[in-house]
Amino acid sequence: MHFCKSTKRFTYALTAVSLIFSSAISVADAGAAPTAQPELIQDGTWSKSDTWMDAPENYVGRSSDTTLGYYRSAIQFNMPELTDKVVTKATLRIHISSIGYSYNLNPFLTVYGSTADVWSNEAFPLNPTDQPLNTKTGSDLQVGWVDFDVTHFVQQQTDDIVSFALLANEEGNPGDYSEITYSADDNGVDIPQLILETAALPAVSKMPEVAAVTTEEDIPTSNITITPNPQDSTVVTHYQVTNVIGGKLYHSDGVTEIFDGTFITAAEASDGVRFVPMANANNAAGDTFSFDVKAAQSATGDGLSDATRAVVHVTEVNDAPTAQDQTLSSISEDSGERTIPFAELLAHASAGPNENGQHLTISSVSSIAGGAVRLDGTNVIFTPQPDFNGTASFSFTVTDDGTSDGVSVPQSVVKQAFFAVNSVADVPNVTDALTEEDKQSFDGLILTRNQVDGTDVSYFRISNIIGGTLYKNDGVMEIRDGQFISVADGEAGLKFMPNLYANSPSGDHFSFDVQSSLDMAGTGISEPNQARITVSEVNNSPIAVNDTLPALSANSGAQSIAVDELLANDTAGPVNESLQHLSIASVENAQGGTVVLDGSVVLFTPNLDYQGPASFDYTVIDNGTTNGALDVKNSTATASFSINSVPTPDPVPTPDPVPTPDPVPMPDPVQTDDNYTELRASINNRKMLVGDTERATASVVKSDSSEIDVSEKATWTSSNTNVATVNQGEIRALSEGNTVISATYSGYSFNVPITVTAVTAPAPNNAGSDSSSSSGSGSGHRNSDHSSDDSSSNTATSAVSSSSVTVSKEPVTVPEELVTEPTVPVQDIFNSNVVVADNKVLQNIKSKAESALNSSTNVKPSDLQGHWAEKTVDTFSKLGIVNGYKDGSFRPDGEITRAEFSAIISRIFDISGGNQPVVLNDIGDHWAQDAITKLTTAGVLNGYEDGTFRPDQTIVRQEMAAILARILDLDRLKKDTSNEKSFTDLSTSFAADTIKQLAQAGVLSGISTSQFGPKYHASRAEALTAIYNALSLNSEIKTVLESLEQ
Repeated sequence: MHFCKSTKRFTYALTAVSLIFSSAISVADAGAAPTAQPELIQDGTWSKSDTWMDAPENYVGRSSDTTLGYYRSAIQFNMPELTDKVVTKATLRIHISSIGYSYNLNPFLTVYGSTADVWSNEAFPLNPTDQPLNTKTGSDLQVGWVDFDVTHFVQQQTDDIVSFALLANEEGNPGDYSEITYSADDNGVDIPQLILETAALPAVSKMPEVAAVTTEEDIPTSNITITPNPQDSTVVTHYQVTNVIGGKLYHSDGVTEIFDGTFITAAEASDGVRFVPMANANNAAGDTFSFDVKAAQSATGDGLSDATRAVVHVTEVNDAPTAQDQTLSSISEDSGERTIPFAELLAHASAGPNENGQHLTISSVSSIAGGAVRLDGTNVIFTPQPDFNGTASFSFTVTDDGTSDGVSVPQSVVKQAFFAVNSVADVPNVTDALTEEDKQSFDGLILTRNQVDGTDVSYFRISNIIGGTLYKNDGVMEIRDGQFISVADGEAGLKFMPNLYANSPSGDHFSFDVQSSLDMAGTGISEPNQARITVSEVNNSPIAVNDTLPALSANSGAQSIAVDELLANDTAGPVNESLQHLSIASVENAQGGTVVLDGSVVLFTPNLDYQGPASFDYTVIDNGTTNGALDVKNSTATASFSINSVPTPDPVPTPDPVPTPDPVPMPDPVQTDDNYTELRASINNRKMLVGDTERATASVVKSDSSEIDVSEKATWTSSNTNVATVNQGEIRALSEGNTVISATYSGYSFNVPITVTAVTAPAPNNAGSDSSSSSGSGSGHRNSDHSSDDSSSNTATSAVSSSSVTVSKEPVTVPEELVTEPTVPVQDIFNSNVVVADNKVLQNIKSKAESALNSSTNVKPSDLQGHWAEKTVDTFSKLGIVNGYKDGSFRPDGEITRAEFSAIISRIFDISGGNQPVVLNDIGDHWAQDAITKLTTAGVLNGYEDGTFRPDQTIVRQEMAAILARILDLDRLKKDTSNEKSFTDLSTSFAADTIKQLAQAGVLSGISTSQFGPKYHASRAEALTAIYNALSLNSEIKTVLESLEQ
C-alpha cells in the first residue's frame, strides 16, 4: 500500500523529518521458546491540516506555525496471543532512509505511546494525555535501524492493538530545516518492527500479613510492618499498595509518600510504612482509615496476590476552638459600665473540626487596658477608667466542652477585644461676674479648660444667654447663642451687658452656659457649666415732662396749682421702678411772678399788672434705692402758662321776668356704700400712638379686700376729648397731646394721665416694613417694636382721702431718632468713575422689573410674613437678585458674607472694571471670584494687609458703608443736616465720616439713637435695605422699585 510517491519531498522553514519503514522482522528470544511477534497493520503521515496523506514514504517534522508540527507519522501493530507468558521487554525498530537538516540544527525524534487505536483520515491518532516513551538525537539518530525501548508502555496495554506516534521537536532558527524519511509498510524490505521478549507467567502469590495499628487524631502511626506469607518468603520481592483511604501513606522516614498503585520492595515493607490520618479526622466522627497490600514476585507485579486490608484505628482528640480578635464599637469617655454579651465576642468563634455539637463560653478575661473587666453571667462588663480615652482592650479566653476518646478534655484559645474610647471634654471652669445695672461687666467670666482635658479642648460653646448680651473681651464683638469661641477668647475673659434697667434685686436672671468641645462641630462636647452674673440695682432718675397750665388772670393774686397736677404726666425711671413715689422737692426760676411750694400745692403769684407768658421750674424727686440703700434721684421740668388781662364785661341787660317754674323734684342722693374702701383702675399703656385703643378697667375694693368690677357702671371722662375719648373704659387715641382719663363711682374716683404721640413713619421709602413696624435702613430693625414687651398691667389707685396716683408700669416706644426719613432723591447720584451711568443702572432695574411683572411664578419665602424688611426682600426677589433657601425660607436675620454682598452689588450696578492690580490669594477657586475681581479692580472692594479677601467672612456694618460710599457720589447727595446724626461709637471706625454722610442721606441708620455698631455683623435684611435706600436716591429707579410693591 503506497501513500506517496518517492519524488515528493517537503522542506520547511523550521523542521522537516521523514521516516521510511523496513519490512524485516527480527525476533530475539534467546534461550526460550519462540514468541509470536506483533504484526504491522498500518502506518502513514498526516499533514498540518490533520489530513492523512497518500505517500510511498513517511515523513516526521514540525514547523513554527503548528502545535504538533507540519508532518506527523503513526504506526499500529496487532498483538499476538501470549498465553502463560509475560512481556519482559519490547523494542520498536525503525529503519531510517535519510536525514537532512540545516547548518547547526540538531534534529531529534520522539516516540509516543498512543491510546488512539481508531484512526481516521482527518484526525492524527494522538490524545492530549499520551506520554513520550523514548527520544533519539545526535549519534543515536543515524541512517539505518534505530531501536526505541517501549517495554513499560507495552506491558500496560490490554487491547490487541498497540499504536505509536512519531513526532519531531522544533529546534533552530527560522529558515532552518530537517527531514527524516523511513520505509513504508509495503516496500517489503525495511518495514517497522515491534519485537517482544517474554517469560513464563509465575504462580500467584499468597496474601501478605500487615500488623494492626492505633494512633490519635492528627498523629502519624508508628511504622506498620508488611511481611509475606511464610510459604512465599523466598519468592515475594515487592508489594503493591492500593486503595489508601482516610489519609496518606509514607515510607518509614515519614517523608516519602507512597502513592496509590506503587510497588515497594520487600526490604522497604519490612522497615514499615507510616499512615498519616486526614487532619481532624477520627473513627468516633465516622471516618475510616485503611489501605490494601498485595504481594508480588517482581517490580512489575508478577504473581500478584489478592489484597490484604490494613485497618488503622484513629482515636478522638479534642481540638481547641477557633476564634478571632474582636474590634467592638466605640464608647465615650466616662460613659460608665459597658455590657458586652458573650455572643458578641463569640460571633466568629467555632468549635474544632468535627466538633460542631460543642458549646463555647468565655471562661476568663485578662490583660486589661483602659479600665476594669469582670464576668457577669453571659456578659463581660467593662468599666472605663475615669477620664481615659484612646484604645481600650482586654484578652478573653474561649473554652469548649469537648472530649478526647470519650473523656472530658476542654480546650481553650485566647483572643483580644479592642475598642475606642472617644475623648469627651470635661466640664470647663468659669468665674462669675459682678456689674451694675446698665453697665457692661469689667472682669470675671474667664473660661478655662478642665485640667483633665489638657490641649484636647480647642473651643467653648456658648448657649442659653439669659438677661443680656455677651461679648468677647473687646466688649464689641457679640457672641451669639450656640456660637463656638476659641479657648484663647475664653481665657481672655468675656464681657456681659445686662438688659436695659434689669438687675438682680428686681428678680431678673443673668447667666449663660459654657461647654468644652474638641472642635467647632461639637465633637466630644461636655456637660454645661453655668456662668452667673450678679447685676446690682442702680436707681434711675425720674422722667419729668414739661406742663402747659391753664391761663391766669392778671393781678389775680396767689393761685394754687396742685402738686398732683404737675406730677400727672411725670413717671419714675424704667418699668422696674414704677412703684416708686414721686414728689416735688422745690420750685424756682419763676417768670412773670413768684412761686413757692406749700405742701401739696404750688402757689404762683403774678407780678402786678403783668401780662404775657409765665413759667416756673420744679424739681421732681423719687424715693428709689441703689443696692438697697436710699438713693434719691431728681429731674426738672417747666410749667408754662399765660397771664391775661381781665376784660371789662359788657353791660348785662335786665332780663325779662321769668315765670316761676313748677317745683322740680330733687333726685335721691347717691348712696355711698360705707363698706367700700377705694376705687382701683387698670390701664395697660399710659403712652399711646394715634389710632391705638386701650381698655381701662375699674373695680371697688371692699373692707374684706374683695374686689367688684364696676367698669360699665362707673362714669368715665377725658379732660381733652381732642386728644382721646373714653367710653365705658375703652380709650381711643385721636391726636397728639396729653389728657387725663377719670372714673367716678359711689363717691370714689381716680385720674390717670395719658400721653398720645404721632405714629412715626418708617424709613427708607417703602423699604420693606408695614405700618405696624418701624425700621431704620440697614439695621433699624434692632429697635423696631413700638410697644412694650411686658404685658403686665399698669395700675392707678385713688382713695377718698388722697389725690395721689401710683403708676406701676410704662410702655416702651421707639425713640424718634431711630427712624430715618429718606432724603429727596437726585439724578446722577452714582460715582461715574465706578458706575458706567445712572441710566445704565436704571435700564438694568427696568429690564428685571418688566420680567418680574410678566412672571406669575414668584413665591414669597415662608419666613418673611410680618418681617420689617418684608417688602424690600420681596422686591429684590422679584428682580431675581436674591433667592431663598431650598426649604422655602429666606432667613432675613441671617448673616451675609463679604462674597455674597459683593455678588449682589455686581448684579445691580453696572460696574466698569478698572486697572488696579488685584493680589488676593484666597479667591482663586471661589464661586464669587469674577465679581470680587471686577469690583476690586474698580476700587470698590479692598482686601486685607496679608493679601487675603476672606470672602466667606461675615461683612460688618462699617465695611458695608464703605462699599456703598465708593459707588455713590457723596458730594452730590442731598443730606439732612437739620437733625444731624450723632453716633458715639465711631471713634475707632475707619469709615466714621462716611457713615455720618450716608446716615444724613437716608441710606443708613444706627442700631440705637446713639450707636451705629460699625463692627456689628450685618444681616441679609440690613444689607438689602441699605442697597434699596441707595437706589431710591434716584427718583426714576425709586419709581420702578415701588411698582413691584403693588
